[in-house]
Amino acid sequence: MDTMRRKLSFKCGATGAHRKNQCSKAFRPPNSFTTEVLINDFSPFFSFQSTLRYAEWLIAFLLCFVSAQASALDKVDWIEDVQLRDGRIVEVKLSATNRIDASMPWPGYFDFRKSSLDTYRLEFRHPDTNERISWEGLRYFSPVILDFVGSVPFLVIRGRPNKETAQTYGCPELPFIYLSYTGFQWKPVSVETVPPEIVDANISIHSVWSGWEGAHFSTEKVARLIAEAEGQSGGVLPRKIPRTYGDWYASYEARFSRQFGDCRLAPKAPPPDAHFEAAIESSFAAQVSAQSVTASIARTVTASEPISASEYRAGMGEWTGSGYLSAACKEIVQWIYQIRKYEYDEQDGKRNLKGFTLVTLDKRRIPIPEKVKTFAAAGTQLQTVTCDAGTIYAIARSDRDSLIIHRFSYAGEVIDVTRVLLPEVGNVISGNGWGNLWGVNAARGRLTFDIASYSYTGTANQGGVVEGRQTYQLVLPSIRPMTH
Repeated sequence: MDTMRRKLSFKCGATGAHRKNQCSKAFRPPNSFTTEVLINDFSPFFSFQSTLRYAEWLIAFLLCFVSAQASALDKVDWIEDVQLRDGRIVEVKLSATNRIDASMPWPGYFDFRKSSLDTYRLEFRHPDTNERISWEGLRYFSPVILDFVGSVPFLVIRGRPNKETAQTYGCPELPFIYLSYTGFQWKPVSVETVPPEIVDANISIHSVWSGWEGAHFSTEKVARLIAEAEGQSGGVLPRKIPRTYGDWYASYEARFSRQFGDCRLAPKAPPPDAHFEAAIESSFAAQVSAQSVTASIARTVTASEPISASEYRAGMGEWTGSGYLSAACKEIVQWIYQIRKYEYDEQDGKRNLKGFTLVTLDKRRIPIPEKVKTFAAAGTQLQTVTCDAGTIYAIARSDRDSLIIHRFSYAGEVIDVTRVLLPEVGNVISGNGWGNLWGVNAARGRLTFDIASYSYTGTANQGGVVEGRQTYQLVLPSIRPMTH
């Protein structure tokens, strides 16, 4: 009888000291460890001894699996003050948990990993009846709005149903599901049946982590977290929940891509947007005729200066995920989004061509190509957008020692593109850093701004230290008519 030796490998997620004896003493990374065992496989029959050995290893594996589940599940509980449309505040208790993801990358190798916090539950008391109401979502579905229509609670959750979860949540085109609480249970309802006033997100979920345990967030803190999530996600997690793709400018991926098991029908090809494409070409034409100017140094400060969170926002503007938006544009530009355009070629297949789009309050889209063809070998990174009376300034950088400024009219027409040379940046910025573009002020083509060396310990928007700054001044070329 031939004897075959077969290797069985498995990875166990138990990490507690009291569980170490349940699994092999092989090398353990922080959250998991791997062990390999050899078992005898006598074909076509097992000997009694080999059968017992196989059973021993199987029991050990099951112990590891149960131990991993017990130790790896995390749970975070916190409270948020949720402000309703009518101004009332409801205290909502929230919790988030993770899961154990098990996989078998190849036969005999079992892999267990902790997921992120991705399963949510909430509980609150009805403000009129004091009834305790709870909701527990399926994995990857998170609440974003709680409100009432009369005495009926409504909940908006974010998530993309697949063919399995569609039985619970339906299959809406956009990844936002509307639920109403009737008959002591949550039921999905059509977006058309929900008042359009239920639009403002009032629950923060995006950045939940273990540090939230036991926290109680005020309505102001919740609003700030929601705004930060919109900026960090580039509008994918919006403050105003869209009902149509026309309301949601960060929707290209959601509209024209499909995940495995997507319950929606296959998408149609993106419709051509002749006006938008023409605007891109106009921007490229402006680059061809771009002029270069050199900014002058007004002052250099090398002394350190502490910066508060409010001073940071005043100096940088509001982060949108794709650049900073100055308060000077609050009546003109709504947000900044990325351009996502897909092209195919024989060598690279599908590739993502990036740029940036300014969306005005009247829903105009102003494109800013990422790659400047005439004087930037690499792509440019949009830094900030500011405005004066009649003009929008989009300021980008492709290197440390220059700026690239696009000027647009309020109507969205490109005026010109200018390259601005920054002398002696090394006075305040050392090494390979670029520094921060700080405190931009524009008035009739005259700009003042700082290049600042900014450092922080937590997150940038919570404040830090400006270790030096250099103030520049410049006058942009006179506006002249574009020639095509």
